[in-house]
Formats: sequence, C-alpha cells, structure tokens
Amino acid sequence: MASLVRDVAFAVRVIQRAPAVSVAVVLTLALGIAANVAVFSVAWPVLGERLPFPNGERLAYVLLSIDRNGRAASNPISPGDYFDLLHARSFERLAGFNLFAAERNLTRGSEPQRVLVGSVTEDFFEVLALPPLLGRGMDARDFAPGIRSLVLSEGSWRRHFGADPAVVGTSIRMDGASWTVVGVMPAAAAVGTIDVDAWTTQPLDRASARQMGSYFLAMIGRLRPGVTLAQANDELAALMRAVAARYPASNMMPSGAPLLARAESFRERLTGPVRPVFGLLIGGAALVLVLATINLAGLQVVRNLARRHELAVRRALGATRVQLVRQMTIEILVLSAVGGAVGLGAAAATLAGLTEVAPAVAWYEVSPRLTPAVMFFTLALTAVAGLTIGVAPAMVASAGRHVGSLQLRGVTDDRGTARFRTVLIGAQVAMTVVLLIAATLTGFSLARVLQVDPGFELNQGIIADVRPPGSASQQIVFFDRLVESAEALPGVERACAINHVPLDNDGGSMTFVAEGQTDAQRRGALPMGITEGCFDALRIRVLSGRTFARNEAQSVAIVSESMAKALWPETPDPVGRRIHMGLVSGPLFLVIGVAEDIRAASLESAETRQVWMSASRGWPMPQRVIVRTRTAPETLARPLRSLLKDMDSDLALANVRTMHDIVGEATASRRFVLVLLGAFATIAIALCAVGIYGVITYQIGQRRREIGIRVALGAGRRHVVRAIAGHAMIGVTAGIVIGVAGATALSSVIASQLYEVAATDLRVFLAVVLFVGALAVVACWRPVRRICGVSPVVALRGE
Repeated sequence: MASLVRDVAFAVRVIQRAPAVSVAVVLTLALGIAANVAVFSVAWPVLGERLPFPNGERLAYVLLSIDRNGRAASNPISPGDYFDLLHARSFERLAGFNLFAAERNLTRGSEPQRVLVGSVTEDFFEVLALPPLLGRGMDARDFAPGIRSLVLSEGSWRRHFGADPAVVGTSIRMDGASWTVVGVMPAAAAVGTIDVDAWTTQPLDRASARQMGSYFLAMIGRLRPGVTLAQANDELAALMRAVAARYPASNMMPSGAPLLARAESFRERLTGPVRPVFGLLIGGAALVLVLATINLAGLQVVRNLARRHELAVRRALGATRVQLVRQMTIEILVLSAVGGAVGLGAAAATLAGLTEVAPAVAWYEVSPRLTPAVMFFTLALTAVAGLTIGVAPAMVASAGRHVGSLQLRGVTDDRGTARFRTVLIGAQVAMTVVLLIAATLTGFSLARVLQVDPGFELNQGIIADVRPPGSASQQIVFFDRLVESAEALPGVERACAINHVPLDNDGGSMTFVAEGQTDAQRRGALPMGITEGCFDALRIRVLSGRTFARNEAQSVAIVSESMAKALWPETPDPVGRRIHMGLVSGPLFLVIGVAEDIRAASLESAETRQVWMSASRGWPMPQRVIVRTRTAPETLARPLRSLLKDMDSDLALANVRTMHDIVGEATASRRFVLVLLGAFATIAIALCAVGIYGVITYQIGQRRREIGIRVALGAGRRHVVRAIAGHAMIGVTAGIVIGVAGATALSSVIASQLYEVAATDLRVFLAVVLFVGALAVVACWRPVRRICGVSPVVALRGE
C-alpha cells in the first residue's frame, strides 16, 4: 500500500510537469466516456432493467394478428374477440384495456385541466400484480350500473392533488359529473399499456360485442407457471380458428384466412421497436471511445518513448520491468479517473439536454438523473479505458531494447514503430469514416422525410384539444358555436373541429363494406369526424364530388382515393355509392366525394386510408379544433382560450400546438438519432484530425536530424514531404478502405433508420471519402510545411 501511495504521488508530479498533455488526455477521454454514459443512461432502463412487475417475465401482451399487404401486423381486439380469448387456459388471468384514452375536463382550482382517462376491465390491476399506493384497484363493485369510480395514477395524484393521502374516498368533478376516487396506483401501472392520469371501468356488452366490428382493445395476461409463450400462442391460434368457424362474417379475413391472435413477451413488446435504434447508438458511442482510446494509446507510446532515458536510469538502479509498467500504468489511471469524473459531469449535462430532443422511448422519458447503475458503468468504463491506454504502451516502453542504453540521442524510429503509427492512423480514419457515413445517411434520411408531401398543409395554424361534455347533439351545437366564434377572431382564415389531427393520430381504424358486398370484402380505414370547413383549413383537395355542408340531412361520407380504389376497384368515380360502417349490418353512409390521400399516421407511411364523416350526424365526435390564421399562429392561443372560457368556464383548452410542433413530434425519434450520431461523428472528426496531426508532429520531431541530413545532401521539398507524410497517407488510405467496408457490412443495421435513402448510397460514401481525405491532408499540411521551411543547419544544431 505504501508503494502504491508513492507511485500515485509520483504520477501526480509527472502529470503536473506536462499540464498541456495531461489536459488533452483528460478531455479526450472525457469525450469518449461522456458519449457512452449518455447513451447507456438512455438505453439501460429499456434494455437492461427488470420490468417493474412481480414475475414480469410471465406477462404477455395480446393483440389480433392480421395479414397486411403480405406482412404480419398487429390489430386491436374487438369486444367479441375479447370475450372469446378469455377462455385461453394458458393464462392465469387475462384483462383488457381500451387503447385510446378519453380526454376529460377536471374541475379543480381556478382553471379547468384536461386529464386523460383510460378504461380497463375488471382484472386489469390484478394481472399486473402491483399493490396500490393508496386504496385499491378496480373490482366488481365498480362495474355496477351508475357507479363512477376512478383510480388515479401516481403522477396525477402528485400533480393535481398535491399527493394528498386523504384523496381516496373523496369525490371529484369531471365533465360536470361526480366521480369517486377509490385508489392510487404507482407510476409503473402505466408501463407497457397506456399512460394516463386515471383509470375507470370499460363496459363491454356481450350481446352487441360483434355488431359493429369495432376494434379498440388490447389484452394483457399472466402465463401460468411452466407455460411457454409458444404454447400459449398455439392455444390462441386454435381458439381463434374455432371462433372464425362460428363467426365467419367478422372473423374471416378477405383472403379466406381466419383472424388470429398472438401473444408476445411484455419486454419484447416494449423494447423490440427501439432495439435497433439503441444498437446503432451504442455502437456509435463505443466507436467514439475506441477512437479516443487509440488516440491516447498512441500519445502514451510517444510520451513513453520520450522517457527512454529516464526509464533506462530506473532500470540501471534496479527497477524491475513490473515496477516500471505499474508506475506508467498508474500515471494514466490517475488521468483516466479525472477524465471519468469530467465525462460523468459532461454526461449529466448532456442528459439534461437530451430530455429536450429525445422522444418517449418505449414506456419512459429520458431522465436527467444519474442512477447507481450509470455510476457503476462509468467506473468500469474508466478503469477499462485507463488500463487499455496504460498497460500496452507501458509494456512496449519497458522492454529491454528500449531502456538498455543511457546514451540515447535523437534517432529515427525503427520499422516496427513506423508501422505502429501507420496502423494507429488507419484505425482512427476507419472509425471516423463509419461514424460519418452513418450520420450523413441519417441526416439525408431525415431531410427526405421532411420533404414528403403529407397531402395537407397547416403551417399557418394551431391545434388544440377540447372535450365538451353532454350528449352528441349538445356537443355538435357546442362545436358549431366554437368554430363560428373562432372564425370571427382577427386574423383567422378558417376554423373547424376534428376528431384526430393527421400525424397526431391516436385513433383506431374501423372497417367499412361497400353496399352489395359481403363482410369478407370489408376494408379498414381511419374514421375522421369533421365539421364543415376542415378540407379548407387543412388544404386537402377534393378530387370529385363535394365537401360537407354545415348540417347534413343524412349520413354522408367522403372517402380517400386509396379507400375508393379498395372498395370499388373497377369504378372510376364512386360518388353516389353507399358504404356500411363496421359490417354489412352496420349503418349506411352515402359517399358524396373522393379526397386526396393524406399521410395520417406518419410521414413515412402512406398505407393509412381515410373515411371522412360529417360530425353533424353525431359520429365520430370531434375532440380538437383547428384554426388557420393569416398571422403568427402562436398569437391565437390566448384569444382562443378566452373564447372558450366565455363559452364554458369548466372546459380546458389543452395541448395547444402548431403544425410545426406536430411534425417535430412525428420526426422526434429520427432527430434524436441524428443528434447523437452527428455528435459522435463530430467528436470522431476532431479526434482523427488531432491524432493525425500529433503522429506527424511526433514523427517530424524524431526525424528532424535525418531530414536535415537529407536536405543538406540535396533532397527537394517533394522528397521531404513524401518521406514524412508517406506512411501517414498509407494509413489514411487503408483506413478509408476499411471504414467503407465496415459501413457496408453494417448497412443492414443503418438501413433500419433510413427512409428512401440506400444504406450504401454511393454519393454519401464518395462525399465522406473525399471529406476524410481532405481532413487528413489538412492535418498533415501544417507540420509538414513547417519542417520543409527549416534550415538544415538549424535541424542539425539540435543534436
């Protein structure tokens, strides 16, 4: 221990003698560690931590499985299918929940607040097996007619009720009605299902479960001990085939295949979609750290070679090789510890910034806090990086051939050292090329996404959520008044009400059947309930027919172009035809127009079809208001809120946003990946340039005498440049080739994050190659130019 203390004290003195180099080592290492710690902090809760449920590995998520354009896809469950799936014996218990939360107005305090309320079946909280924080979860008592029970989420309980422990048993007012709070559930209750402020009961009627063909449920289940997911899926398949035989109208696909159900692991459901993203980001961060480690290992070799005389003296005085290696390793470990601390602080600051750009990943949002797992990861990363940087160069420097002479003068390095420098440069260039290609492809992909024509336009407008209570007829009257009053505001061009805003859609699809066809020919589409003027407000073109009037005398619909082709492939203009909603037993709608397709689900997907229906008939009921303005959209929020307060002081105008905000949310995951990969690539470029510059500078220092002799014997500038930069350019060329090959090999991983951009796009690869080549030339140019201008006399005088 005493020897260790002496080594640490000596390491501190050595570090103090070269403050510039020490600071460079600390900052370089901090960059690599900060990148990895930031990504680990985001990825670990998703990929590594246990689910917050007892025996969470037995939890399963159940949805219908359908064939969509030749691909297996998931679909919500109808009430009829829910009752049939309850017979599955592979599960201890099954429960359902509505995938779409209801927006309600909480009257509490001076201003009404919008809350999201989810609906669940009786055994929902028992399946999760989470004990409530207060009170209880839902049970059979809450499903009695006329009972309005509410279970609060932990977040809502703290946010809206000040974490009052006496809230259980009290009544609160929502939408003008009284609701009884029966319990408070921990935040984990929303993991993997639906994130809401409160839960209430989901009533389901067995008698009418299959009438409308409505799909809005998902199910969660807890597998029986010893039952595998594969066994459960075999049972579900057999069960649903039997259901399809009994109810072919609703449970047989147009292709003739039965509608099946599939269970998947809760963790797989949560992490599967984001695992490729995290894999790419973890790989990018690891490359940055490896690049920093290579850079510092090269620097350490240079520093150790400069200390050959000191090491020879120590060896002559009796120091063993083990002692020399230990001393040099401790020196770099001290620097690594400082670098790790700085990197941890930088990661904390980075996480605070990531909360602004990161989307909700799986079930949680990025937390700016550093957890014990993150701290342990940082410690392990710092130790591994320090040992990697310190041990290998120390072993080389302590070898007998390097420390055997006390009469060392400036000499040219041997071939092994020259090859090491070439490999060092090549490795740095290769990793920089890979990161730069990935970041450039991601940037081009995001640019392509943002260039997509969504089929609508609302740059000059705002969207806000409004949920009036009352019957359908009362809500229709309310929205007519609200739209009329909004259009009277100064600067407003058009206003309307709508149930789901494109790209901000949280609604489920509905099936429709053309009149005269069978249930087997039904097609799915997104039901869009709108008031008069929405096509004008959204700038959606109506290709044929007309738009909606303010008060339609009958149930009418406007179908999107793709829906018209799906229902009537042989009919050029379906205006005047009629469609059933749900099944052939459902209500009829007269088609009065065909509208242009829009990107309703995402900018990248054009698969969603739409059926637009007039809200004046009572379904689907609007929940949002759109206001197009000739002025800055942000200026409308205050007058619109005042307008709503004058109409009904109990209503909340919530989630006010512009179309720019909606597009930002729709592309948040792509921007998140681009920001991180762009940061990694920028760090890699800086490290690569500094590494090449450092290697060339050191090489010039070692070969100054040789260069002086060459120049004195008549060597020209070109010969000197070739002698100095030749090995560096060989390393750069090899690194570019290896980097391009590596990016090509990783193209399948990168392709998962791209849209309409090939992962092997030749233009991107060529641009990166040219950029990195130019970067290497610039990094070499200054030191080479400086040595070419030195007089031979000056070069030899140093000896």
